[in-house]
Amino acid sequence: MCLLEPWLKGIWRKLAAGIPSIIALSTLMLSWCDVLAWRPEAVVFSLGIPAACTTLLGMETRESERSLRLWLLLLGLTQTLHAFPVAGTHLACGSLLLLPLLCAASLDCLRLIPFGTKTQTWRHVGTLAVIVFAASTLFRQHEAQNTWLETRRPLGLPGAEKLQLSPPLASSLQILSTNARLHGTTLFSEPGLFSFNIWSGVPSPTTQNVTYWPKFLSEEELQRISQQVSKSPGAVIIREDLTWNNLKKTSSRTTSVEAVITEQFKPLFRLGTYCFLVKKDSLAVPLDIMESYTTSDNKISMLEFLHPFALQGETLAAAELLELRPYNTSTGVVKLTQQNTRIELQAVDLNGVLSATAQIHSMPVLTAGLQRVRIHISNTRPLPPQGYLLLVLKDPAGKVLGYVRGKE
Repeated sequence: MCLLEPWLKGIWRKLAAGIPSIIALSTLMLSWCDVLAWRPEAVVFSLGIPAACTTLLGMETRESERSLRLWLLLLGLTQTLHAFPVAGTHLACGSLLLLPLLCAASLDCLRLIPFGTKTQTWRHVGTLAVIVFAASTLFRQHEAQNTWLETRRPLGLPGAEKLQLSPPLASSLQILSTNARLHGTTLFSEPGLFSFNIWSGVPSPTTQNVTYWPKFLSEEELQRISQQVSKSPGAVIIREDLTWNNLKKTSSRTTSVEAVITEQFKPLFRLGTYCFLVKKDSLAVPLDIMESYTTSDNKISMLEFLHPFALQGETLAAAELLELRPYNTSTGVVKLTQQNTRIELQAVDLNGVLSATAQIHSMPVLTAGLQRVRIHISNTRPLPPQGYLLLVLKDPAGKVLGYVRGKE
């Protein structure tokens, strides 16, 4: 209808000219009113792209204004690519330049109001309303971004130190990488999750690194992988069950690699949809996987786990115990400080064999190497179930030393 506008007359011409601006104004209002129960940046991104594209149609504008709108539109549409391939926090960044376009198109609505003394007030009110809608949308985008970041944790792995991920995912990736680095001499994954090879520094069996290897590799290439995995006593496997099972639905073929893994490997621990496997004759014990115990009167709780501190020594100054919640969120349970905890440290090897004698400390404590850690907590309330616990270890500066998850 907008394209037919030059050939229309009267009210139909005005309606056709105003359609783009009405669409733009509606988008701003939806993002402000939460009618669709979407995040404001998601509304602007989803509806703002087609609405912004219509701003060049309809209303007659000066040539300089049309040039500015076209420049903003081209730049804004290019900026929306920030949200791909996975739309997360980049939605707010990708939709930022769409806001001035939507504002300009929304103000075009006011041109539909006839000029006159009585309508001048409505024009002012309309202008103020557009400004309020745009400002509140921008503010809520900023607020949503800050809220999102407050619930995230830094990944802290090589090449991905500043990635902000949900506490369950960040802790899972760190713990899997730590166990692969200390227990593994060869690391393979189902499907091909080769970020773990980079994060842990443990090489893959061969140089044929692809994601869904049963489909993309030949039988000869799979045979070489299975031979390397089979003969390496320190081979470890990381499997992401959800993705792997979905991929396997497309094929009923069992490869030589899968046969070796089924025959020679056992699960060492699980974290959500991830499973860490070692050789069946391995004596390896899981690292950064804790068990919790509570006295019958709920006055004292104990957390026990093995944690590899840096060989040059690290100072454990504080810790925070979180409860993992649905939708990849977490909530604080208790902050562990000098006042409510005492720490028992004892040197241990990768097979769980203890050495020396246990030492009792209070935080902060300087320690080094692989330690069995027992944290005794004076309870103020019962702890959540063990499988929902996440312990964040911190140094005196508040930097995260590591994550510890409850045994599932």
